[in-house]
Amino acid sequence: MTRKKYMVLSPDGITIEFDNYTYPSMKGAMEAFIKWRSRYQAQGYYSSNNGRIPLDELESYCQFKTLTVVSGKNDMSSNVEFVIQD
Repeated sequence: MTRKKYMVLSPDGITIEFDNYTYPSMKGAMEAFIKWRSRYQAQGYYSSNNGRIPLDELESYCQFKTLTVVSGKNDMSSNVEFVIQD
């Protein structure tokens, strides 16, 4: 069985959420990004390891990844492979 999942990485290369790092659709990933970006609204920028990034530019600094999940007969299979695509 093959299915797609989506991931958003911050400009520092870490997932934007710690408890949920994949999303079932790109729309869900974008909604999570917008919610995450709003956390920085009060200060007006995202503070990256490489300096401040204005919020209106933040999306272009993040990475939106497509993961192809390849598993055995069902999701309980111990034979699961993730293939990350840009």
